[in-house]
Amino acid sequence: QLITASKQTLDLANFGTARANLTGRTGDHGKPLGLTCSLLVCGPSNETAARQLATAEMINNTTNIYKGTFEVLVVPYLP
Repeated sequence: QLITASKQTLDLANFGTARANLTGRTGDHGKPLGLTCSLLVCGPSNETAARQLATAEMINNTTNIYKGTFEVLVVPYLP
């Protein structure tokens, strides 16, 4: 289990950047680790944005290519 944390606004572009950071990680000798992004953990303040990223077809007139590719877990102890 690996994570990528961010204090950036939870939106389509920043999620894409964080996801690319996670899935693009490599191990020894540059071999890809083969990580996937299956869970987005957030606090209550980001729940609406997280659920929109997980389920919406379009976000701000942009096709949401991440729809249905991960689940959302809201943790009340996070901001």
